[in-house]
Amino acid sequence: MDRFRPARPGRTSAILAMLLAVQIAAMGILLRATRDGVWLLGRRLGGTCLFRRLTGLPCPTCGMTRSIVLTLHGHIRMAARLNPAGPVWVAAVVLLAAGLLWLAWCESRRRADRIEAISRRFRLLAAVEGALLALVLSGNWIYLLARR
Repeated sequence: MDRFRPARPGRTSAILAMLLAVQIAAMGILLRATRDGVWLLGRRLGGTCLFRRLTGLPCPTCGMTRSIVLTLHGHIRMAARLNPAGPVWVAAVVLLAAGLLWLAWCESRRRADRIEAISRRFRLLAAVEGALLALVLSGNWIYLLARR
């Protein structure tokens, strides 16, 4: 009977942080955006979202992809004009990756005294980031609907 060895302390957190970093890097490398659209390797990604097609109204995440890609390329003002949640999302993912790396480091050093406190702070940070993202998305949607 094979026995599974538990993962080394910190390995799971480090892998998750690296996956987030790779995701952000891949988006920054493969995608380009302007105010009018997003391109993947030089080909325009198109179409209107299903919500807009069915209702004629902008969806809460309208402009989010363009906003995220523009943020990754350093065009924060234009990104915030398209959808202010884009820069918030990018900041949240970067903070999440940094927090996971910090947690991985503490776990690998077997700093049990700090791991619980870090985990609590990490959960609080994730909750605050989620609430902030929801607030910004909701506020932007209300603004878009009122502007119609």
